[in-house]
Amino acid sequence: MAKRTKKVDGSARPEGEVWIRSTDPSHETLGRIPFGKELQRAAMEWTSVLRNRRRWTAAGESVAAQSKRMRETLRELGLTKTATEAIVKAGCVEVCSAFESEREGWEARVFPWEHALSAATRELRDGRPMTIVRSLLAEPPSKPWGVPARVLYVESAPGGLRETYSFESERLLVTQAFRAVGDRDPHIDVRKLIDPTRESLVRAIKDYAPDVVHVAGLDSRQACGLLSADKVPESLRSLATGGNAKAFDPARVRDGYLVEGAADRVELIEAKELGAILCGAKTKPQLVSFNIYNSAARLAPLAIASGARYAIGYQDDFDDRLAELFYERLYWAFAVDREDLLSSFQYAMSEIREEGESLTGTGVVLWGLEPWTVRGSFADRRKAFSERSKEERAKRLKKPSAKGALTMSAAVVPFKELNYSILHNRNQRVFERFLIAKEAGSIDDVSIAVSLRLGAETATFEMSATESDAEWRRKDVSLANRICMPLASHLLRSLRDSVRTTITARVEWGGRAVYHQTHPITLLAIDEWRDDDTNRMWLPSFVQPGDRAVLRVIDAAQKYLAAISDDFSAGFDGYQQGDPAFVDAQARAIWSALVLDFNLSYVNPPPSFVSTSQRVRWPTTVLDGRRGTCIDLALLFAACLEFVNIHPLMVLLEGHAFPAYWRSEEAHERFVEVRGDYSSAEADGAPTPDALSGSVGEFYPWYERTSAYHWFVGACDKGEVVPIETVFLTQRSSFDEAVQEGRANLVRQREFHSILDVRLARDSNVTPLPLPEGGAA
Repeated sequence: MAKRTKKVDGSARPEGEVWIRSTDPSHETLGRIPFGKELQRAAMEWTSVLRNRRRWTAAGESVAAQSKRMRETLRELGLTKTATEAIVKAGCVEVCSAFESEREGWEARVFPWEHALSAATRELRDGRPMTIVRSLLAEPPSKPWGVPARVLYVESAPGGLRETYSFESERLLVTQAFRAVGDRDPHIDVRKLIDPTRESLVRAIKDYAPDVVHVAGLDSRQACGLLSADKVPESLRSLATGGNAKAFDPARVRDGYLVEGAADRVELIEAKELGAILCGAKTKPQLVSFNIYNSAARLAPLAIASGARYAIGYQDDFDDRLAELFYERLYWAFAVDREDLLSSFQYAMSEIREEGESLTGTGVVLWGLEPWTVRGSFADRRKAFSERSKEERAKRLKKPSAKGALTMSAAVVPFKELNYSILHNRNQRVFERFLIAKEAGSIDDVSIAVSLRLGAETATFEMSATESDAEWRRKDVSLANRICMPLASHLLRSLRDSVRTTITARVEWGGRAVYHQTHPITLLAIDEWRDDDTNRMWLPSFVQPGDRAVLRVIDAAQKYLAAISDDFSAGFDGYQQGDPAFVDAQARAIWSALVLDFNLSYVNPPPSFVSTSQRVRWPTTVLDGRRGTCIDLALLFAACLEFVNIHPLMVLLEGHAFPAYWRSEEAHERFVEVRGDYSSAEADGAPTPDALSGSVGEFYPWYERTSAYHWFVGACDKGEVVPIETVFLTQRSSFDEAVQEGRANLVRQREFHSILDVRLARDSNVTPLPLPEGGAA
């Protein structure tokens, strides 16, 4: 494609390529990368890699290895070593492209430049942060922007999603952040629009003409993964099912924003239309902020294309706590200096970096309609923001008094049911939400008390806030991950049946109760696994390689391994020989021992299994009783594989479960890095942005859902994975027959639900549940 340039209002604009430019007044072009199939393929591949970042970081792949691969990718795309060094020297760069239509140049908008340039320059920066922003040069609106004075907060959680998510703290954040700059500054008006319809959103934008629009809620991909089937908009269903009405896949839906529709349903506003609506007033917004997942590649740039001056979105998902901290800092700084969003963005990013959590692979993307220009030293700008912040926050901090009302509130939501597997793997987390909302600044004299009753016993948790506790300096403090019940594990391990009980939470400030309430909850038995969206992913904790019965099986299998391999010195060594055939031999020997030495029978699951719950038998119970359900037998075989260091998977169909295993560590490593299911193509073979899969809900690196079906079947057919129907243990079938039946289980896509990789679960600290007395080896 020929390299062309044309002018818009005196500024050079790239045509058919991406420019990487400095943000100093010269706007020097440091590198050029052409549009086309190479950039399209790289955009698809690296977006998929980043969506799986928790998988490869959980598995221990080094950041250095990813950086090396990214450098190679950028070199192949045309970014020279000299350009890379110039980018490092600049410190703050913009990725500049032009907008003609949604279908043209999409690869430049989808490619994760923030991660790409950060990773490619990591070794040259010596720990110095880098700022990457984007510009989508287009015709500016005819009416110039003024000083921001009107903010519209838009929040949408239709179709029952409000029962799952609370936006109280985010609503308060936006209001207080823009009003936290003191009386000496011009007034900023903040209005709220909760659960709008398409029509009410259009009307609110036109009537109010906001300078800043904050969009809260859930994007179409995440929301459709949470909505019940009857709530999914008809406009999405044909695309999301690929023509199969029973195989709904949220990863196939188009980027957009869900709002209230007619007849208690939900309606999708797709990205292009949403941009037009948000910029529907005569005066276009200065800033459109999307605090929702999957908003950087289409939602934000299409808002820019519709006339917004700035827009912010996320590459895929982003930690909710860091998101709120980011926007609180960004809005505070932007309200202080309404002319310099770039410095405000840098300040907000520096604040979340100081939280100490890795942002590797995450993408907060800042788009602009105009070229970006740095205004002085960022160190000086940050110092000014920090000093002003301390001054204003000190003024706003109020302490309780006998006459004054408390300026603190608490939002507390415990899990309705506490399953031991959740407590075991989430550091005994018992609350979905435990949020203290207060005014920003240090605070003390706060005490938290939580008690969980079980019969005559009570488990308690207590904590207090001190001025030295940095977390309490924030405006909103989330305690859900900090509150644990030290005795809960002991109490719950004694449970053999579910019981109803209560949990009480009390928050005091200055000796006065801010919150005091008792909630009813259900404690589930330790061996109960729930096949629902909250509990299903913890199934690897029921794989018990430490059960003494597993050692009995491996001891019995030793003679079969020697016979199968025709080597009486052969031993179980997992993948050490590097030969998939010997991995198969080890699995075959375990199968032979279970069939020939233990005489197992099948037992039907209890009725509760159909309604998502089942009591799971430990390996010792299965062997001693010589019977098990499909999931008991699958867990037993998976435990034996894990014991000999072969990586098992658990495969879940509708109403059925069976195990599988990886035949080589290399195949498993490929899965760790990227699933590789970005193969959708147009007739000419070029990938399309619609082929990207979106993250849905909370991400668990070891857990793949319906969208993994074609990849998983392909892995089985290529000999990378071996599926095994373990119910055939009870029929005295051969190993080969069990493998054939395992593959036959995958013929009907509509029955496939998910797979769980046990090795990756262990890498994510999903460990086996504590065994009952007599079960440990």
